Amino acid sequence: MRITPGTDTRIKKIDLTEGNILKNIFRMGIPSAIGFFSVNLYDFIDALWVARLGASHVAAITIFFGFYWVISSLNQLAGTGSVSVISQNYGNKDYDRTEAAIKETYLLKWGIAIFFGTLGLIFLEDVMRLLGASTESIGENGDSVLSLAIDYGTIQILGLGFSMCAFTNYTALRGVGNPKIAMWLMIASVCFNIILDPFLIFGWWIFPS
Repeated sequence: MRITPGTDTRIKKIDLTEGNILKNIFRMGIPSAIGFFSVNLYDFIDALWVARLGASHVAAITIFFGFYWVISSLNQLAGTGSVSVISQNYGNKDYDRTEAAIKETYLLKWGIAIFFGTLGLIFLEDVMRLLGASTESIGENGDSVLSLAIDYGTIQILGLGFSMCAFTNYTALRGVGNPKIAMWLMIASVCFNIILDPFLIFGWWIFPS
């Protein structure tokens, strides 16, 4: 479903250039704050489940995320500029260019994710060693922090494109004046994360651990 009112009549047109300014600020800000708060629960919830596997698993994730946030911050390279382009075109009621800007943002983010994700996979082990991931075997299965960090990091990097484009969904919806839809998408994704975490982490049902 398209998200610009000029090309899809199923979504109510929201014009933030009219009405009370303070009301519009809260209308945009409160759903956005709630949405980002829910997304920030991702890592907290993951840590609660992973902690049951042992300290080495938590250490591996902590070490990797120092590297991951450097890579994923490149999301801002496309994201910051695209928000301005999307919102300006929408404000000018040029809905075709708004839609085109959203599509091109997806393509740009996938390009960034593939290029830098490939570099991340190539240098992942070296960076994990540089950040202090131990090669000593610890834990019940004899896994080292280094091996756990590499395993976890590989999965995260392979999903980098999906993660970056998810934020495009949220920012695009806010850019066209629909922060509530973005908020509910964020909350829904966190709920799915809460449900699926134990299945994917501990290998419940048909899922591998």
